[in-house]
Amino acid sequence: MKEEELNKRQAIETKFAGPVTFNGPMFDIHDNQHVETHVHYENGGTSHLVLPSEPKIKEALEKLLEARDDKGEKIFRWSYQWYAVMKVLGEGYEYPKGAEKFALSMKKLLGDDITPKCAAESFRKEAIGPAGKLLKVWRQEGAEVGTHFYHLRIVAFRLMEYLKEG
Repeated sequence: MKEEELNKRQAIETKFAGPVTFNGPMFDIHDNQHVETHVHYENGGTSHLVLPSEPKIKEALEKLLEARDDKGEKIFRWSYQWYAVMKVLGEGYEYPKGAEKFALSMKKLLGDDITPKCAAESFRKEAIGPAGKLLKVWRQEGAEVGTHFYHLRIVAFRLMEYLKEG
């Protein structure tokens, strides 16, 4: 079987004449045979990153959908909060970054009976203002309690915690 048939998502032919390094927030490619995944820290140094399996991501999402705050209320109550999930999984876990494709991937992973509903039209507009920035900037941005961005941050940070546990 050809590579394209075995791995349609990553079947891209690229050739390099010598060592090449692409530096990104999550990976380095050092030559045409070796790919290493790292987290690069601002203060220097790296850490190898092991991406969680799809069942672990599903488990983290199911836990997130039931998570509650100090008052006992669910933290994931509104459809627009799926934007935060898309940011976390899109920036760090190779999930689609487009609203429609991401919504389809969540439907495939979690099924149709998700509350709140994961529909692209519900969260497509959230990329305005601070929410459109990278997740590492979200930690530095202030968010007034009760705002959309405040609720996006809560969901994103809790999901990141759950993914680290798995």
